[in-house]
Amino acid sequence: MIDLTTTIFVREATESGADNLAFFANWLEAARRTELRPVIRSFVESQIAAWQRVLPRHKNAPSSKRSGLLAMSLFLGKLLRIISTGSTTTDLARSREEFLYALQAITNGEPESCFSRSAAEVSVVQ
Repeated sequence: MIDLTTTIFVREATESGADNLAFFANWLEAARRTELRPVIRSFVESQIAAWQRVLPRHKNAPSSKRSGLLAMSLFLGKLLRIISTGSTTTDLARSREEFLYALQAITNGEPESCFSRSAAEVSVVQ
């Protein structure tokens, strides 16, 4: 799962960065225009459901809907930061380790820890 997530992330960042920025602009526009909200809501719900299906289940894991929301937020937030601020090869190379740590934290029932770890700490995981 980690390798696939990383591959999709790198492709989204490098091959579809401009398209993704345009898509995120629609999210912002939906905050102003209520008629756009059902489309955005449908996308978000489908992404949460997709993450729920792929995340492994552990006895201490938070509810699957919460886990799906956290994983989707992690992926999209990281993607938005990378494509909007630019990325270096090092940023993209480090993404696998960061996903590994964060998704393990989510599935192990410790989701709060996946958002508080520094990049330097993440680089030594595994």
